[in-house]
Amino acid sequence: MTWLPLYFQKTYGFDIKSMGGAMAFIFLLCFIGQLTGGYIMDRWRNSGAKTNKVLHTMLAISAITAGVGIFLCANSSDPMLAVGLLAVAMFPLRWASVYWSIPSLLGAQKVAGTICGTMNFSSNLFAAIIPIFIGFIVQLTGNYYAAMMVFVLAAVGYLICSLMINFDKPVIVTEDQA
Repeated sequence: MTWLPLYFQKTYGFDIKSMGGAMAFIFLLCFIGQLTGGYIMDRWRNSGAKTNKVLHTMLAISAITAGVGIFLCANSSDPMLAVGLLAVAMFPLRWASVYWSIPSLLGAQKVAGTICGTMNFSSNLFAAIIPIFIGFIVQLTGNYYAAMMVFVLAAVGYLICSLMINFDKPVIVTEDQA
C-alpha cells in the first residue's frame, strides 16, 4: 500500500487532496472489514459450525474478492470506480488477520511464540521487499498494470494456501519440539 498514492496520481491524475480522501475511504473500509469479518467468524463458529468450514469459506471469499477487485481496478479507467473497487477488495482482505489465531486454533500453544515470531518476520520481510519489487516492475513496464497483476497472483496464492490448511486437525507438539 506504500505505492498506492503514487498509483492514483500516475494512473488517474489524483492530486494530494483526492489521494487523501481516497486513502481514508479505503482504510476506513479496511478497519470496518477487519472488525466485521472477525465478528462473523466468531458468531458462525459459536453457532456450532466447524472451524474448517468457517475459515475456508471466509478466507476464500476474502481472497476471491481481493483478486477480482484488484483485477477490475487495474482494468478501470474511471478514478472513482478504481477507488471503489480497491475498497471492496480491501474490505474482506483484512479478514486474513485471522491467521494470527492459527497457533491457538490448532493447539500449538507451546510454540505459539515461535510461530507468531516467524509469521511477523516473514510479514515484515515481504513488506520491505514488495515495494522495491513493485517499483522495479513499474520502472520496467512504465505503468502499474503488471504490478497490480502481482497482487492478483498473490490473491490466488492466498486462496490456495488457505484452503490447504485443515483447521479442524490439531497440531501435536511434543516436548522435544517445544
